[in-house]
Amino acid sequence: LSMSADTLYLMPFTVPTAISAANLSFGIASGTFSGTFYIAIYSSDSDNLPDSRQDSANAAISTTGDKTITFSSTVSLSADTLYYACISWDGSSGSCSYNGGYYEYGRSGLPVDNTTAISTNSGGVITYSAAGTPPATITTASLVIGVRGGPKIRLGV
Repeated sequence: LSMSADTLYLMPFTVPTAISAANLSFGIASGTFSGTFYIAIYSSDSDNLPDSRQDSANAAISTTGDKTITFSSTVSLSADTLYYACISWDGSSGSCSYNGGYYEYGRSGLPVDNTTAISTNSGGVITYSAAGTPPATITTASLVIGVRGGPKIRLGV
């Protein structure tokens, strides 16, 4: 799915047990591009929409494939609490698309089962226009609810 520059792609998730997230991984399917990619985790508000950034990180990326960006410190996530995982790209040059799919957490290569699966809304993505580092808070009036698949992500613990 095509990725637009300066757009946050926010995917809702919960975890079955409390964890500390170390990184976010995602896949870039195709494209000829360069620029800075950003990740973030947001808490949700009383309306279950993205609200406050828990942490963010970034990396310069110019090749396709699976990518991992590590937070400067781990992000503590509570069980059965709604969060939003976020990726974005500054679109310095070119164009790219992301791999759509499921969400999971754990060490790479482990099977996804009921103890490692992230619960999601089973599709869809929320977008938000923002350049550079994902903002500290999200203005809910500016959110766009999408029906297309969200990026495939993995939370590293």
